[in-house]
Amino acid sequence: MVMFISCAGIIALFYIQFILYKMGKQKNFKEFIKSQQLWNVIKELLVIILGVTLAINFTSAVEERETKEKVIKMLDSIDLEIQTEYDLCKILREDYLAGEIDVDQLALQLTHNTAFSEIILTNDIVVNTMSPNLYIEMSYFIHSINRIHDAIIAGQVPSNMIRSRLNFIELFCESIQKDINIEKLYLQGKISEKELEYQRRNQSFTE
Repeated sequence: MVMFISCAGIIALFYIQFILYKMGKQKNFKEFIKSQQLWNVIKELLVIILGVTLAINFTSAVEERETKEKVIKMLDSIDLEIQTEYDLCKILREDYLAGEIDVDQLALQLTHNTAFSEIILTNDIVVNTMSPNLYIEMSYFIHSINRIHDAIIAGQVPSNMIRSRLNFIELFCESIQKDINIEKLYLQGKISEKELEYQRRNQSFTE
């Protein structure tokens, strides 16, 4: 929109300058092209184009920074949910191993803690701004822990596998939180894209 208005303004300025030249000297367009006034108009147009370009670049930079700040806040919210999931699994695993709760009691206390994260991952701003690798990993993370939750709640996980399943969730939570912190550093401009991918590869986590 800004570019369209600027182009229209440039054309209008050129036309007005020609009209003024014609009114003042009663000469045609060919003579206007050969005149000194044309060069004055060209210099004015170059100044306008430079100003418009700088304005557009500045506006784009501001919008990009604001978008990244929004995504960082969303990542903070996701990180909070992941921490809640981690804390819950750790408590349940320790209580289960200590014999303070059985499988049924554990299943009753096991709740989904990633509802908001699932909503965030459908946000267009997040999809377009977040690193593709992190987006894929987080989607897989949510799917995996929800699958484990459902299996435990449905009584489909043998009692001797409860510990390992909960431990897997804890380790996965820690891995995702590290990736989120790396992503935030990248969005804040503190590390480059190359450093982002290097750090992520060095601490990747798979089931």
